[in-house]
Amino acid sequence: MDLEKKIAELRSKQNVISDKKNKKKQELDKLTKQFTDIEKQIEDLESQELHSALKEQNATPMEAASLFKEFKKLNLSPLEAVELLKKLNQGNSEANINNSSVN
Repeated sequence: MDLEKKIAELRSKQNVISDKKNKKKQELDKLTKQFTDIEKQIEDLESQELHSALKEQNATPMEAASLFKEFKKLNLSPLEAVELLKKLNQGNSEANINNSSVN
């Protein structure tokens, strides 16, 4: 009798643990989905920023495609590519200023 009671208690505890485990798994799945969604949003925003930076450079579609290929070869994220474009643009602006002052 006592043994059956302990077995019943253990089964009850096992069910509670199993329920908690399932709830935690559901929470983890929900958080994983949210994280994946946020990652996608970040990638989209980075791509939009890169697209805007290429527009500011007045890049033709062919030039933009070529730059995208180069960025992929360099394994740059869109955000890193934008930073690179900004630095290149800043360098070009400084070079133009120096050329203007020499003339």
